[in-house]
Amino acid sequence: MEEADGIEIVPGPSRFFDDGALMSSPEAAPPSVGDSIAWVRRVAVYEAALAKEYRLIRMSLPDRPRPHHPVTVDGRTVDLVYDATLDRQLHGLYVGHGWPAILAVQAALERAATSYPSRKLHPWKVVKDFAEYAITALWTRVRAALAQLDRMATDELALQLNLSANLVNETWQLLGVTTSDKDEHGQEHRTPNMTASLDTVTWTKKTFYRLTEPKPLQSIMELMPRAVEMRRRLGEIKQSLVAISDTIEWGRQEASGANFPGDVSMKLSLQQLLAEADRVTAELEGVLTRIHKVTPLAILVLPFLQEPVTQLAVEQSVGEVLIQFLGEAERIVKGLPQEGSWVARMTQDERSPETQVLDLAVTGAIGDVRFLSMLSERTLDRLVEADAVPKDSFEYAVWAHYKRQLIIRLAIENKKAEFWQSIGSFLVKAATLVTLLLVRAPVGSFAARVATALNVGMMLFQCFTVAHQLAQLDQQLAQAMAEVDRRSAAEIAHVAELLASRRDFEPQLERAIVTEIGLIVVAGAWPQFREMMHMRGYYFDLQTLLEP
Repeated sequence: MEEADGIEIVPGPSRFFDDGALMSSPEAAPPSVGDSIAWVRRVAVYEAALAKEYRLIRMSLPDRPRPHHPVTVDGRTVDLVYDATLDRQLHGLYVGHGWPAILAVQAALERAATSYPSRKLHPWKVVKDFAEYAITALWTRVRAALAQLDRMATDELALQLNLSANLVNETWQLLGVTTSDKDEHGQEHRTPNMTASLDTVTWTKKTFYRLTEPKPLQSIMELMPRAVEMRRRLGEIKQSLVAISDTIEWGRQEASGANFPGDVSMKLSLQQLLAEADRVTAELEGVLTRIHKVTPLAILVLPFLQEPVTQLAVEQSVGEVLIQFLGEAERIVKGLPQEGSWVARMTQDERSPETQVLDLAVTGAIGDVRFLSMLSERTLDRLVEADAVPKDSFEYAVWAHYKRQLIIRLAIENKKAEFWQSIGSFLVKAATLVTLLLVRAPVGSFAARVATALNVGMMLFQCFTVAHQLAQLDQQLAQAMAEVDRRSAAEIAHVAELLASRRDFEPQLERAIVTEIGLIVVAGAWPQFREMMHMRGYYFDLQTLLEP
């Protein structure tokens, strides 16, 4: 194949992959008039240099084809032609495959320039200079799109944080929260605090909280004991399911794969437990929904409560949870950049633009809120949902490829050896509502939304995977409120479990690494599945846009 229009950019049957559709798509179009003029001038320089060098090559022919070579991308081999359409070819490859396709082009070009006989047929030094110019132009355009995404995501983050601040303040007023340094008997309590060196103990007065508005408090007290009971029962069911499943698997291994005597009875027990899980989950869904209607943030106290549930315990838990978020959203907003983007200051190197952004964000997010917007899947998703990033734009292609890399990178961060060593046996203790409801959550139900809260992403929860110090987890938990609004009861329940886990870990893992994924579930192959589904959605969007 010697024509640029012959490039197929994405594997699989799709009208998007037709040559004409690719070349007419907005994603493959030149970025601006100014860039187009610069490109035309660069092509003219290239053509002149190419003609001059060809005259120096023996057996030069007047109808010699343009320099070209094969490129293998995602298992398919296409032909790349170095002519005036190179910019469009590279744009098409990037839209379909992301920056790995550009890296494949660079590797294939190097092979063509050094292998026989191709190295004798074309002036590859001239071709390399031309290709470097085109790739740099594409890199610059991708960086500009990423910078635009960062600016929009930062604005979205500030908006959500302000909404969260309003919600926390309204809840504080609605429940009439008051504070005191004395308990219900008029006694003071002091709690120990360890210094960073762990060699000095200081004592502080414990704060007690009361809810002075009787109507919402009464409604919460009517519902919360039942919710705590059902949450406990779901935990017992899950533990029983795990135990029975492990026993069945052990028995089969001992019997070399055949059914062992207890197989049938245990399967029956599994069915009964799953049926009970369905019933309890459905009832819990109803109770949580009713609590959410009283005030969304009341769900936060659920994992902190033990049976029997007392009014004093509910009041104290509500106060302790809300105080962590009071004023935190406003503080974070003040730290966000008012204009510009740190992404725009990146300089090109051997990494892809997306990888550079992630490297900087992952290392800089600890203690610097400027980087948080580019680590939040949910923030980025909102940009597409609100059509701030139209699906017929080049920015959408950049958004999709960046988000794919974000999913992969966060999964890698979750699996770092020091993380698992630090968490150890506490993973079992930190079982969360999300994990429990995954037993049998009805599709589309409130419980299902809670069960998938991890995957749709609480605002900035992914930042937990790179927040390595326990002291910084407190700040990250507060920042998570950016995603919480009156409609997101599932996310509120998710925050509640993290808060409870944070409390359990504190006295035992003062210096440990604590990240969000470990407090939820050991996901296994889930990140790879999410990555695949994300890209399927992206390619489907492109195909739909290019339908006549």
